[in-house]
Amino acid sequence: MDKPLISVLVVCYNNQQFIYECLHSIFLQTYPRIEVLIGDDGSSDFNGERLISWINGNVTPNVEKIAVFHNEENLGTVANLEKLQEKSSGEYLFNIAADDALFDGTVLDNMFACAQKRGADFVISDTEMWDHELRKRLDSFIKPDTIELIENGSARDLFAACAEKCILPACFLYRKSLLNKVGKLSNTYRLVEDWPTNLRLLAQGIKPVYDGTTPSIKHRDGGISHGNSLQSKKTFLIYYNDIINLYANEIEPHLDLLTDDEKKRIKTIFDDRVRAYYKIHVPEYYKCCEGNLDAAIKELKAAEKAGHVLPTKANTVQQVMEMSKVYSKREKLKKYAYMLSRKKVVIASVLLMFLCFITGGVLGIPATGFANMLSICMMLAGCLSAVYAAGAVCVNILLRMRQRRHG
Repeated sequence: MDKPLISVLVVCYNNQQFIYECLHSIFLQTYPRIEVLIGDDGSSDFNGERLISWINGNVTPNVEKIAVFHNEENLGTVANLEKLQEKSSGEYLFNIAADDALFDGTVLDNMFACAQKRGADFVISDTEMWDHELRKRLDSFIKPDTIELIENGSARDLFAACAEKCILPACFLYRKSLLNKVGKLSNTYRLVEDWPTNLRLLAQGIKPVYDGTTPSIKHRDGGISHGNSLQSKKTFLIYYNDIINLYANEIEPHLDLLTDDEKKRIKTIFDDRVRAYYKIHVPEYYKCCEGNLDAAIKELKAAEKAGHVLPTKANTVQQVMEMSKVYSKREKLKKYAYMLSRKKVVIASVLLMFLCFITGGVLGIPATGFANMLSICMMLAGCLSAVYAAGAVCVNILLRMRQRRHG
């Protein structure tokens, strides 16, 4: 029996320099029937003639169909991907970003074999994190406890874990018919499609199976959450807004699937994200790019008037902006912790410590009563500075560990 067609959907935006490596990894696949659809989302660096010329010189016989689509305007990752999904002919689909690459030539064969063997419509394998040149492996995306949960937990258990944090990879093999259960995402999200897709399927009891044969892709370090340019900061705002909208759209309608403790913990996480969005990310962007926070409020109110989804269903922009001015005890503690961990603070406290010890030592040389008293005071100040510096270093280490753990 012939194997079904697999459509590999390649989404591209301002990263055409990497797409050749991505396509090469697809052409290397041993799977016999592949369709490749490339969707460029209004890139400034798009060169269709060059891309098509390269494809014609490198495409392999197992690629039955290949097509390139170019959007005149940027639609966002979600809408761009949905266009490719609609145009696809495969029974199974696999999404990949143009700056990533399939791990090796057996990926699609292995994932299809797993789907067939276990009767699954939804197969995931590990995503490996690599450096910007895809030469050095940095880490695995899927952690051992997640694999254990996929293999032995229920869809409800996986939904609860996924509601708290994105623990499933963005690249997976799935039957096209599942799109009917996922529904349209581009009405709500612009950049994030994998997390809401996973939550929607899990909420309906559709759990993935895990293929541990090989990782699925090599993910290139960089992208939305890694860049530091002003444009990436603006993109990060859109990305972050997608993330905080997850609660209202994908979690709140299914609170019956969660325990009371899970509800409380997940609500706290998303409340923190809402506050961070309005208190940190929006003001930071407008301070860097516009120098005008009023412009941010105006933009948010325009979005509200247009009917766009706001973070948290019940809050208006005005209510959220008012909330952003009030700090809870927990937020104040975190604020002071971040202040304590700044490099300038650490360096200043270390310098002050040495200055106090040196001054105290010098003052103690005359061995007079007054000089001794000043010497003791300076030594005490040096000790306090040392404790402060040590505390700042510890806080900095803890914050870095926390950032790694939460991604």
